[in-house]
Amino acid sequence: MPDNIENDFESRFFTGYISKNERDLVTWDGHSEILEITKNRECISGLVVFDTWIMNFDRCGPDPNIHEINLDNYAFVPAGRGKYKILAIDHTHILTEGDLWVDIFDPDFAITDDIYGLPEAFKPYVNHRSAKPFLEKLRNIDAEEISEIVRSIPSEWGNTGALTEKLTECLCNRAKHVVENLPEKIFDDADLFDWKEG
Repeated sequence: MPDNIENDFESRFFTGYISKNERDLVTWDGHSEILEITKNRECISGLVVFDTWIMNFDRCGPDPNIHEINLDNYAFVPAGRGKYKILAIDHTHILTEGDLWVDIFDPDFAITDDIYGLPEAFKPYVNHRSAKPFLEKLRNIDAEEISEIVRSIPSEWGNTGALTEKLTECLCNRAKHVVENLPEKIFDDADLFDWKEG
């Protein structure tokens, strides 16, 4: 991305992050056709794991009566030979719809069993076999790495040292909860794997 784009974004609006500019990106229309020609279809299961971990209601929340599917947050890029790759984009509204720095002190904050990121069209492509590597990553999550990421949250967003520690704890607890509870809730083939012990 040209430097002037990133600098202009920060100076004119607020402190933020732009990681990559995808020129050929297309957003989802909600139908299954593009899913059928998605090259990295295992990442469809992975996206459900990820969205459930971070409680991403801004892509597909757990209750369709409350959260309308945000099709603009499902992105695909050409992968050659008429195929596409699904991307994970835009994680600006996650974990809570309230005040994050208040909600993380709720002892039940990290233990909701709600499933995020699972629109109806995804269901034929979601299985425990393809999700297992992503669940393994959650199981082996490095608290120090998470802490380093959380510490990068700008102070302008209300972050402090104490809040960094608490949010890191919540994310690690949330990862453990998802690994132990997600498979039996949504994967028909979950009994083929001992996901709790690896």
